[in-house]
Amino acid sequence: MEQQKLNKLVEANMHKIYAWCKAKVYHQQDAEDLAADIICSIIKSGDRIKNDDAFYGYMWKIARNSLLSYISNKRQADLPYDETTVGVYWQETDLDMIRREQLATLRRELSILSGNYREATVQYYIHSKSCAEISSNLQISVEMVKYYLFQSRKILKEGIEMSRKFGEKSYAPGIFRPDFWGGNNSYRHLFKRKLPGNILLAAFGEPLSLSELSVELGVAAVYLEDEVNILCENELLKKTGTRYQTNIVIIPEDFELSFSEKSVAVVKKAASELESRFAVAFTELQTLSFHGKSSDENTLKWQFLNVALMTALLEADEFGKGRFGQYPQLSNGSYGFVYGFDNDFAHHKFNGIYGDYKNEDNTAMVSVENYRIIEDVQHFIPYEWTNAMNALIDAILENEADEKNDELIRLISEGYIISDHGHLSANFAVFPDAMFFGKLKTLLAPTIETARETMKEVCLLAGDSLATYMPEHLKETAKQIAYIKYQMDTMAYLLEQMLADGSLEKPADTIKPCMFGLRFNTGIPSTTA
Repeated sequence: MEQQKLNKLVEANMHKIYAWCKAKVYHQQDAEDLAADIICSIIKSGDRIKNDDAFYGYMWKIARNSLLSYISNKRQADLPYDETTVGVYWQETDLDMIRREQLATLRRELSILSGNYREATVQYYIHSKSCAEISSNLQISVEMVKYYLFQSRKILKEGIEMSRKFGEKSYAPGIFRPDFWGGNNSYRHLFKRKLPGNILLAAFGEPLSLSELSVELGVAAVYLEDEVNILCENELLKKTGTRYQTNIVIIPEDFELSFSEKSVAVVKKAASELESRFAVAFTELQTLSFHGKSSDENTLKWQFLNVALMTALLEADEFGKGRFGQYPQLSNGSYGFVYGFDNDFAHHKFNGIYGDYKNEDNTAMVSVENYRIIEDVQHFIPYEWTNAMNALIDAILENEADEKNDELIRLISEGYIISDHGHLSANFAVFPDAMFFGKLKTLLAPTIETARETMKEVCLLAGDSLATYMPEHLKETAKQIAYIKYQMDTMAYLLEQMLADGSLEKPADTIKPCMFGLRFNTGIPSTTA
């Protein structure tokens, strides 16, 4: 290292060296002498330092060696038996303390070693196993055992000599929230703990070895291995050589905030056009006969607009599949995407969408859209998915109450289902299929077209923008996931803009405004609400 650069680094770290010396020896003069010795040694041997990164490891190595030498010179031949003596033991000397620190450092580095490196080292040095015994225990050749031991010694030596800093996630774990789009979400349970999500956050930008993950997360490699293997088995993490990298898109909060501002102009223009087209159809829409038609005018607007937006979503989704291809098959056998967010869904527009659920007899269907802007009126949560959805189907078909369905009582109490002496009915719009796919869709066609084209425009813009936040292997996937996410978000954007413009008002808490049912092969439902 150049002398001028070395002098600057030494000068910048003098206070650290002196503070360290003060903590190790008891007298100020001794601390000053020790600090001077350390600084002189660093300056004299500066030509051995290769670069800036090596300076700090070298500096502390010199400091430790100087302290050991200092203690050795200060010690008398025999320890005195005086007031510091407790029983038959003496108080810990500085040399003992240094050895204990070195042992702690060695243990730290051992915890970071991964797999067979760690196993071979522990068995050989701690349990005194021979190479042949280790070979048998680990089911590998003796030559491989020797290779692991040789490499481990090098790794441990380098680690002990460096000043290693644990990553921020070791004391302040990040927030990871999984999301899913597709057929079967069996992945959510993997993230009930903080560690799996933080592994994905840590390895998102660049591949990391298990040792690097260990340091970043402050978790011993032996505990990380199982978590990493589970994530790899579920194709959420990929392994290349000895390094791991996140294999799913994580949508960052920075992107969500910036894109929300970027899409405002598109949404404002579209909301105005959508309102004009919807207003033309609304008078005739009010003449249709369906369960729920007696709602007030504002609630009817929400009901019809939600149907139009959901229809537009399905049409836009087909366009997306044509552009990006069909959804890939996931590790659980279903088709779709697992992705995530680096925040607690702070900028989500929905509390869940549960669309197109049909019963086994194919006589009814229900669709639920939980917009956050009306969550005080409608926030449907299917705690027990099949029971909750079947309870809604029974209400659509006006069946008798199923006393074995645990979800039914809750949904009645929350106002989604009405029970009249055990006879059920829906507290949301229910359309006969012939009218829904006939006159209703015809009247809404211009509104659907505006919503669909807006979704496509916003989604393609979002895809190009999100790709710039992604590592190379996720850029194309990010475009399709942005399309999926923002076709949904556009539904909420449009309704929020119509609220802001005054063409819509918040719905009253009387009938659920953004969910609807269909009855197949029937006439008009027998009751109207």
